Amino acid sequence: MRDAPHESTDWFERRATITVIVLAVGVGLLRAFGRDVGDLLLDPGRVRYEPWRFLTATLVHGGAAHLFFNVVALSSFGRVLEPILGLGRTAATYALLAAGSMAAEFAFWGENPVGLSGIVFGQVGILWALTRWHAAFRGLLPEATARWAIGLFFVLVGLDLAGVLRIANVAHLAGALLGVLIGRVLSFRPARRRRWEWVAPVLVLCIVALAIFGRRHVKLSRDVGGSDLGSRGLTALQADEPERALELLERAVELDPDDHRLWQNLGAARMQVGQLEAALEAFERASSVRPSYWRARASARQVRLDLAQAALLAAEYAKALRYLDAALTADPGDADAHALRGVALEALGDFEAALEAYDFALAIGTSQYDFPAEYRERVRAKLEQR
Repeated sequence: MRDAPHESTDWFERRATITVIVLAVGVGLLRAFGRDVGDLLLDPGRVRYEPWRFLTATLVHGGAAHLFFNVVALSSFGRVLEPILGLGRTAATYALLAAGSMAAEFAFWGENPVGLSGIVFGQVGILWALTRWHAAFRGLLPEATARWAIGLFFVLVGLDLAGVLRIANVAHLAGALLGVLIGRVLSFRPARRRRWEWVAPVLVLCIVALAIFGRRHVKLSRDVGGSDLGSRGLTALQADEPERALELLERAVELDPDDHRLWQNLGAARMQVGQLEAALEAFERASSVRPSYWRARASARQVRLDLAQAALLAAEYAKALRYLDAALTADPGDADAHALRGVALEALGDFEAALEAYDFALAIGTSQYDFPAEYRERVRAKLEQR
C-alpha cells in the first residue's frame, strides 16, 4: 500500500478496476444480444450451492444507463484508489465489497440486486476513511464529493420508496459501511493493520452466511423479493425466461396478494408471453394495492393503448373505445388516448365526437401520433358534406 496519494492515468496501474469494467460491459453486451445471464444472478433456490453468485450479480445491470453510470463512477474512484492499494489488495477489496453488499441486500431486503454500485459506494467509504484518519491522505476525497455521495444515497432511497425505480439501497449502505471499515483498518500503522485486517473478510463471510441460511428470519421487506417465489420469478424475468417467470409469479401472488411489485412483475411476464388482457389486470391490481405506484399506472396505460390499437386493426371499434375510455378515466389528459378515440368514433360514424376527440388531442399537444390534424380536417369535410 502506498503511503501517499497517487492518481493514475496509466491503465496498467488500474488493472483490477479495468478488468471489472470489461467484465460488466461484456455481460451487458451479452444481454443486449439476447444471451441468457440468469446463471450470474442471485437465485434463492441455488445460491446456497452457488455462492459465487454474490460476486457475479454485480456484473449484471438493469439497463444501459445503469451500467454507464456505475462504470464511470467505478473508473473515477478506482483511478485514485487502486494506485494506493495495489493490484492484489484492490481485487480483494472489490470482491469483499461485492459479496458484502449483495449479500446484505439479499438478506435484509429480499430484493434481487444487480450492479456495481455497492462497490462504488464502498470505494467512497474507503476514500472517506483514509481522508479522515490517515495523515498522508488528507483531502484525498473532497468534501463536496462526500456530500454528493450522501445526497445521492438519500435521493435513491426516496425514488425507491416512491416506487419510481427499484434500487438496492441496502447494498449501497452496506458497501459504504464496509468501505469505511476497510479504510479505517488501512489507515492503521502496518503492525496494527496486520492485527485487524481479518475483520472485514470475516464480517463479509458472516453476512453471506446470514443471506444463505438466515434470510427468512431477518428480511425486512415484503417487496417482490420478499418471497422466494417472487424473487425466483424476477430472476427468470430478467433472464428472459417469461414462461418460467409467469409460473413462479402466479404462485407468488396467490401467497402474497398485497404485494404491488409482485403484481407488477406478473404483468410484465404476461406481456412477454402475449397475454395483454391478463397483463392489464395485473397492472391494475398493482395500482389498486398501492395507488401511488407510478410504474403500475404507466404500464396499465401502455397496455390499454396496445389493446385499443389491436382492436382498431381488427375493426372492433366498440371494444377499442372501452379501453380508451378506461385510459382517459385514469388520465383525462392522455393525448394518445384522445387521438385513438377519435379514430374509433370516426369509424363508428360519430363524426362530432370524433372531431372533439381530435381537438382534445391537438390541444393537449403531447401525442406521439402525427395524424390527429389530418384526420380532424377529414372529419370536418365529412360534416360539411352532410
